[in-house]
Parts: sequence; C-alpha cells; structure tokens
Amino acid sequence: MNQIEKLNKKYVLLTNAPRPNKTVIEFLKRMGLDENKCSKVYTSGESALKYLENNYKGKKRIVGICLGFQQILYCEGAKIIQQKQIYHGFQSEIKVISRNSIFPHNDKYKVGRYHSLKLKEPFYSQNFDITMRCAISGTAMSFENNIDKIYGLSLIHISEPTRLGMI
Repeated sequence: MNQIEKLNKKYVLLTNAPRPNKTVIEFLKRMGLDENKCSKVYTSGESALKYLENNYKGKKRIVGICLGFQQILYCEGAKIIQQKQIYHGFQSEIKVISRNSIFPHNDKYKVGRYHSLKLKEPFYSQNFDITMRCAISGTAMSFENNIDKIYGLSLIHISEPTRLGMI
C-alpha cells in the first residue's frame, strides 16, 4: 500500500474481508492508510450482504452458514469475539431453545464445528432470535428472523467431524 500511495493518485481498494468496510478502514488507518488517497474501500462481505439486501431481503429466504452467520449478525450490529475454547474439528450437540423456531423445540442435532469466534451476547436486533445453542458451552449456534426470512447457522456444512479431526 505504501508504494501505491507514493504514486500520489487516488485509488479504490477492494478486499476479501468478510466485514463491512467501516471496520476495515479503521484497521487500515491504524496501519497507516492515507484516507486522502484512498477514495473508497469495498469488502467482499459488505458487497455480498448489500446485494442480498437489495435483491432478496423479504423476497427469498436468506441463509448464512458459518461465516455467513457471522456476516449477517455483524451487519445487524453484533460483535463477533474470540471464544475461550476453540472448536476446530469438533463435533458438538446443539439444542433448539426457541418455541418460535422453524425447528421443533428441544430437538437436538450433532454438528461439525470449526470455530474460534462467537457472537458476543447479549445481542438484540429487531426480529432476530437466537434459536439454538451449543449444549456444552451455551454458545449461540443459530438465529432466525422469520419476518425478513433471514436465517443463520454457525456450523460447518461440508466437513465430516471424526475423532481424529476434520476430513
């Protein structure tokens, strides 16, 4: 970035960061970003969520899995923080805690996890309910917004947990 800024030309920065650009800009400023030279910062996470909001929110169901779970909550004002216990290649049981869930109340599921982050609670956002929690840690594992048809699951959907780790 320093070499690009030495050209004394304005530029647009595109990054694959999953977070909204405001937090990425703050991070880059701490690293020495010259705001006078950077016209705009676009992040993949923010771009994807804006596209979904503009084209699908309220029209089609939106489901965020794993990082998508975090992105949606982050854009709703949530803080995503480091977990005390890291769950990499871990299988845990999650339980449906909400009677308003699309899943049957009190049902339990075994899911694969590869998490070092979690939702900081308490978390409040209009129409969003935490609907499942980890049976061991109590960590929020799903949310549902049945008004806007937005759902999130904090699990790994393409890996198979084994006693030896993920495959």
